[in-house]
Amino acid sequence: MSKTSKETGIEQKLIDINQYLTYPGECKCGGKYVYRGLGTYECENCGTIFKNEYGIVRDFVDKYGTNYSIFEIAEKTGVPKRIIDLFIKDGKFITVEKQKVCIICHQPIESGVYCNKCALRQIQSSFENNRKKLSSGVRAQDMKGEMHYGKRAEMYENRRNRTEE
Repeated sequence: MSKTSKETGIEQKLIDINQYLTYPGECKCGGKYVYRGLGTYECENCGTIFKNEYGIVRDFVDKYGTNYSIFEIAEKTGVPKRIIDLFIKDGKFITVEKQKVCIICHQPIESGVYCNKCALRQIQSSFENNRKKLSSGVRAQDMKGEMHYGKRAEMYENRRNRTEE
């Protein structure tokens, strides 16, 4: 089965991103850097940390969230905008126009106005309030086993009595 030109173009874009990333050479102490993940390398000898462009942008997004535009992230981190674009196209970061936050605890959310925990708390408190309202409206004297009619029920009772006569 042959790949379409679109599929090979996508694969090429995914491969091209590695060309633009900086990789550590040899450490100042003469040791070798070992990849630790998420764009971070550590020297075997002295423990010096090296972060490539992905590591720098990843740290920024982890610390400040996605409330910044690509231009602002590029300006604040020093990583070129076109490299950040490649990260997004590669699926390394999810773009959000403005990150929504829960109106109670201010945690990031994808949709709505509450995070799951706060939404559950709101539902539980609403349920408790409704239960209290319903139970407070019933008085012990109303529970004697007698039927109490409203005005409309009395009107129908009077009509029924008239037709029986």
